[in-house]
Amino acid sequence: MGLRIDSKFEKRVLTWPPYFWLIIFFLLPMVLIFASAFGQRGAFGGIIWTFTLENFIRIFDPIYFKAIARSFEYSFLATSLTLLISYPVAYYISFSPPRLKGILMFMVILPFWTNFLIRIFSWFILLGRNGLINNALMSLGIISEPLSLLHNAFSVNIGLIYGELPYMILPIIASLDRMNVSLLEASTCLLYTSPSPRDRTRSRMPSSA
Repeated sequence: MGLRIDSKFEKRVLTWPPYFWLIIFFLLPMVLIFASAFGQRGAFGGIIWTFTLENFIRIFDPIYFKAIARSFEYSFLATSLTLLISYPVAYYISFSPPRLKGILMFMVILPFWTNFLIRIFSWFILLGRNGLINNALMSLGIISEPLSLLHNAFSVNIGLIYGELPYMILPIIASLDRMNVSLLEASTCLLYTSPSPRDRTRSRMPSSA
């Protein structure tokens, strides 16, 4: 009996640090931000802790409403495109031979070794007026003057998609790896005498969702 109590106690102790971390660095800041939404802005930028709903009413102001609507538009577009790119990549990696799979997984994780801001700023080298893309297009004679690829919706979505790709590819790979491939192949054979790769893919997609 004593050993069981000690074992349970040890397990609980091991869970305390993650909970403490989440409470201090995630839950508490969210509570403070939510509470400040009911306050007023002071003359010098501080928060006056008086209850008001004025901040929520201002959401319907055309200026703020347009910004919120654009944020939802960008998030929906970026999420959709990220999913369209991530699923085929994750599918190919998941069903690749073990050696190739390890190399591809390493390539997906490799960007995490570099600071996120540095990776985002590297896009300036590619998309700038004197960047690699504009220089290549002008050298090939496709365009006569540089394209405006920065500081617009295109560059914003490129940054969002690039930043979130690894976070979507890795969970999809984990979901595909948990599938029982033998059952999927058996279900495919019940419908098709000689299933094509397209048919196999179609049978695996619902199971990985």
